[in-house]
Amino acid sequence: MRILVTGGSGFMGSNYIYHLIKRAKERKISCVYNYSKETYAVHNRTLEEASFKNRFLNIEGDILDSAKLLETLTLLDIDWIVHFAAETHVDRSFKYPEEFIQTNIVGTFRLLEAIRHLPKKSRPKLIHISTDEVFGDISYGHCVEDTVLKPQNPYSATKAAIESLLHAWRVSYGLDIRIIRPTNNYGPRQHPEKLIAKVITRALDNRSFTLWKGHAFRNWLYVEDLCSAIDFVMDRGRNGEAYNVSSVDNVSVDQIKNIILKLMKKEHLFTGYIGQRFKLDQRYALNCDKIKKLGWRQRTKFEQGIQQTIEWYKANAWFWQGVWSQ
Repeated sequence: MRILVTGGSGFMGSNYIYHLIKRAKERKISCVYNYSKETYAVHNRTLEEASFKNRFLNIEGDILDSAKLLETLTLLDIDWIVHFAAETHVDRSFKYPEEFIQTNIVGTFRLLEAIRHLPKKSRPKLIHISTDEVFGDISYGHCVEDTVLKPQNPYSATKAAIESLLHAWRVSYGLDIRIIRPTNNYGPRQHPEKLIAKVITRALDNRSFTLWKGHAFRNWLYVEDLCSAIDFVMDRGRNGEAYNVSSVDNVSVDQIKNIILKLMKKEHLFTGYIGQRFKLDQRYALNCDKIKKLGWRQRTKFEQGIQQTIEWYKANAWFWQGVWSQ
């Protein structure tokens, strides 16, 4: 297989690239390509260890560049595209919604068009990484794959719009498209603007910090478990289907902070809750029976995953030192 990862220099994409390279032989992967551009959330050293017998290639490209996309797909003869490229930070989406519309919606449209303009026999299959946030705030119960989408912030609205595009392009033009909706991911190589990376890096740097007011609950999935879910959808999933991917670890923001600071013995660094997110969804919840029927299971429980994440940030200060969010 020849696999192209869009946004592979970011958090989830880079972890997936390392996952592919590590399992290349068993999964019969001949080449891995990263199509990505530099943004504030990308570190230029993130993929420096991604060597793969001269079969890994970094391609600097903007998802909005139609000509570059078509040229890349034409030259490389790709079997699969795993589409991570996106703006993802909810707080930024309130401030800069047009950036999210351009990158997420228009960028995905241009990727779909590049695929469509290839000869039918040369068109790669596409796995799109969506989010549990497309379902909106869930007071009780769990969302299944065909639950109505009700996004409640600009970021999740762009992700829901993308899903409509994907459905239309699959039906209209015969593309092979599958969707994965993961819950909150955490792990190595995540920008310090995100909650878990923020708390860990502040603690490592002995820097005091605050958090938004609110006690929202989220399910937390170690990024390697998402990577394995992509494998299952690639191997056993079906064209036109969406798959929820979540965990049993339902933890509040307050609990996350307490767990990390206690493990690191840095409880004194938290100085309190201040301010409030413009619109805070209190609860997301996914039913994952569908992907479990493909054989996928969560392998990394939160206690293990959070310790592994702390150790990675300890060992890789180059990634986060001097990089701070508000």
